[in-house]
Amino acid sequence: SMVFCRRVAVLRRAALRTFLGGTVAAGLGGLRVLAAEKLPDTDTLSSLYAEAVEAMVDVPGCDAISSPEGVLYLAPASGAPVPMEWPKIISRSVIFSFTAWNPNGQTAPDAANTAANIRLEADIESLRLHPRATWRSFGFNDKEGWREEGFSLAYDPAERRFARSEVGRLAGKYHQAAFYVYTCSDGILSRETVWVDAATQRAHAAEAPVRMTLLRKPPDSQLGARGKL
Repeated sequence: SMVFCRRVAVLRRAALRTFLGGTVAAGLGGLRVLAAEKLPDTDTLSSLYAEAVEAMVDVPGCDAISSPEGVLYLAPASGAPVPMEWPKIISRSVIFSFTAWNPNGQTAPDAANTAANIRLEADIESLRLHPRATWRSFGFNDKEGWREEGFSLAYDPAERRFARSEVGRLAGKYHQAAFYVYTCSDGILSRETVWVDAATQRAHAAEAPVRMTLLRKPPDSQLGARGKL
């Protein structure tokens, strides 16, 4: 689950508190549902997931396209993206991004979320199929006022099927709704939202991946700052 049906002001305030060290409001992991609120259906969630900006931190070989703080920002393209020459770690890998933030649709305290991500990081290090590179990342949606910390794993495309299974297993272990998969073809980077629940994934299987564009400068948003990762 991702955001409340009503886009109430408290959501934005909660997200800002999260950035300053409080609790996060929403994201790929989910959020706590107050008694009077209902979660949107998966079609709505899918649209919200598709709008998120991804920030990847200290990506190997990507200094030239990252911010001075070492953050590479990727946003959904508003039109047809212009093909570009991506660094090899992106152009020649399949990249999975996910988190342990806010399990079971519950808004967890910052300390609990951090502890969950530490456990997830240990599980990543223990994977049977080791990624060729791993880095920290975070997703955020300034319009909806949420941010979640997580990780990105780069694999050889030939390992995609098994890697996707392993990432899905970990996402399920930490009670996440979905994770992202990035692939590059002919200079165009695309992002697919993969649902952990098999039935939900089948229901959304026909959805086209979102084409992404590189943000040449950091978003003008506190939620997009590198922060304490």
